[in-house]
Amino acid sequence: MMIKAKGVHNEWHHWWVAASGFIILLIEGGIRPMLVVYFSSFQEDLNWSKSTFSTIIAVINMASLLSGPLAAALYQIFDARLSISAGALITASGFTFASLSSSIVVVIVISVAIGVGCGVIRTAIVSVQCEYFVKNRDFVMALIFIGPGIGQFLAARILNHLNNLLSWRASWRIIALIFLCSAPLVFPIKRRIKKGEHNQMAQFLGVQILKVPEFLTHLTAVFLAASLCISYYLFEIPVMVERGIDRDTAASVFSSQGIASIVGRIATTLLIRSDRMHLGGLILLSYIVAQFSIFSAVYCTNVPHFLTHNILSGFGIGMYSVSLTPFLLSISGPEQLPAAFGYTNLINGVAGFVAMFIGKLADRFGVLLAFGVASKLGALSIVSCIITVGIIMWNDRKQRMHQPVATQEASESV
Repeated sequence: MMIKAKGVHNEWHHWWVAASGFIILLIEGGIRPMLVVYFSSFQEDLNWSKSTFSTIIAVINMASLLSGPLAAALYQIFDARLSISAGALITASGFTFASLSSSIVVVIVISVAIGVGCGVIRTAIVSVQCEYFVKNRDFVMALIFIGPGIGQFLAARILNHLNNLLSWRASWRIIALIFLCSAPLVFPIKRRIKKGEHNQMAQFLGVQILKVPEFLTHLTAVFLAASLCISYYLFEIPVMVERGIDRDTAASVFSSQGIASIVGRIATTLLIRSDRMHLGGLILLSYIVAQFSIFSAVYCTNVPHFLTHNILSGFGIGMYSVSLTPFLLSISGPEQLPAAFGYTNLINGVAGFVAMFIGKLADRFGVLLAFGVASKLGALSIVSCIITVGIIMWNDRKQRMHQPVATQEASESV
């Protein structure tokens, strides 16, 4: 009876860790993308241009992605509790100090720290889930990524209310307090995977995962897909305006992708739970739905077209967000997951520079032509994903072919 009670206690402890991960990702993944609501407040208080404010937001988001390998290394050196607590403290301090400054240079430097703190939090809380779950690992990995979808839905409304009620400075101090809540949430996390004995420097840098062919083709697919997705977020409303739709209606239509993303996350989580579909097939399906839906914008001409396009795009993006980490886990294994997740985030950040180039094309040749160029990158990402899944399927087939031989040899040796 004592053993059974201990097992139940451990199981509840594991789900407590998963719940903490859900809430932490809800905070980080909800607030960071929704900081755009403060544009008018920055403009009124500091007289900053739209491009200056956009630079601040871009720096925060790109730093959170480009810091992926660093965040993975910190997770390898320290445990998840220390990494997340440090990330929360850095992020909260960044929002606090930014609220006290009026200097563009100072705020940009602080924005780098905010982004790095967010990246450290995200990488550590995702990676540590493997240590607590084996049987339900893929399901839990998918489940916690519903958090950012719900977080963005809530943050868009809460931050907008705070922005209308208070100054942006006071509002950012409240955001700092919210991020500090991540520190006590990591209290139940008490262990981590032990380091391997081989090549500590290679493990620190996570370079072993870069020797896996399917991971390299995955990074190629991520780079191409992210280039289109970032362009989608940047140019979707301008494309609708160029088609003759007023800006308020365009913003309302665009918001439909947020709701669809939550539905896509929940549906994909349930599909992973059912274990009826190979993770490679699931990630490929998410690419097809998201990328085809996104670049269909160039063929949309009216509100119903754009509404359908945004709903399908949001659903596909939600599918991808949830299926990515279980897919990475199937490629890398638990020990290499932090590095795999970190390098994937790094490539997402690098894709931001491509989106900047697409933006230059939009300024020179028009939004529709620029979006058309980005759409070709999305099509190539599907091809790269097909190659990745093909390699995985081939490796699985070879393992199944050799497994009976290995079993027979083992029985003969006994």
